[in-house]
Amino acid sequence: MKTFSCNSPEAAQKRLDAIRFQMEGLGPIILGTLSRRTQTHTLKDGTKKKGPATSSLKLAGTGNRMTMRIPRPCENLVAKMVSDGRKWLALDKECRVLTSYLAALGALKKTTRDA
Repeated sequence: MKTFSCNSPEAAQKRLDAIRFQMEGLGPIILGTLSRRTQTHTLKDGTKKKGPATSSLKLAGTGNRMTMRIPRPCENLVAKMVSDGRKWLALDKECRVLTSYLAALGALKKTTRDA
């Protein structure tokens, strides 16, 4: 996230509108991490064989360990959704800062009806 630098309430509102537009355009998101893992198997004759890489998704914010295996045809779609989830979190953080700034400006006005 960039540092907060809005010189005027109009600039803050314009940036807030741009952030909301970007958030609406992201589509479905997944909050979590995607990892790839290969397993090594030892055969009866002592040789080691590597299996194919499998992807697993670890969901964030569930309060417990929640993972699921991702089938190979769905890996690219899930990776995009996880990436969009990271972008959404960064935009959400900036959106909360801007709305707090605009709310504080509204509260500092002489007439509190406008806040």
